[in-house]
Amino acid sequence: MGLIKTLATKPWLADDEAQSNLLWRSADTARDSQKWLAFKFLMAVVAVVFFLFLITFIQRSQSFDFQALAGAPWLPFEDMSQLWLSTSLLFVASLAAHLAWSHTSKDDNRLKLFGLLVASALVVAFIFSQLQAWQHLDALGFGLNDNPANSYFYLLTAVHGLHVLIGLFVLIYVSASIYLHKEQGMNLKLVAWYLHFLWLIWCGLFYLLTRDAITFNAIARFCGFG
Repeated sequence: MGLIKTLATKPWLADDEAQSNLLWRSADTARDSQKWLAFKFLMAVVAVVFFLFLITFIQRSQSFDFQALAGAPWLPFEDMSQLWLSTSLLFVASLAAHLAWSHTSKDDNRLKLFGLLVASALVVAFIFSQLQAWQHLDALGFGLNDNPANSYFYLLTAVHGLHVLIGLFVLIYVSASIYLHKEQGMNLKLVAWYLHFLWLIWCGLFYLLTRDAITFNAIARFCGFG
């Protein structure tokens, strides 16, 4: 019987199966590399767009009708607690997404889902926090069209918020895929780094939009606009 089993085995089938698995893994690796390259290109484009916005903002700050939103007690950004709250929310959201990505090598999807759900909830909280900042600004009499600094604040935070909203949809998609036991290793990495990127963009916006007139003049002179 042992001799019959030995003669009946088909070792080439095992080799074919191993080769097929190797090809699948190679295809997945190539696809992941393409995703990562496309992601880096997209982030570069987004960074350039925000950079151009900020350059025009600095140039506009030298106009006679520009009034900075900080620098005096009656201006809205003398108290920046709401914006600090937004910053903290987005930072912790990116950290939660990063922790979910760090568990991609583990089989327990509960940890990944927990991290993604926490990140999603904090992203939603960030969006509402930004809306409250808008309402606070408008309630103090700093409407959209009252001052170029107001207009740029609404514009830049709206563009950034749109990118955050896209990140929220990706978080929901990846969470649903993991819940259905679909492999999302690269997508987890992408959404984690996307939130890191948005947090860094927000930090730049936060710093620049809340400066006083003296700082704007110094930055404009450095950029050659003064």
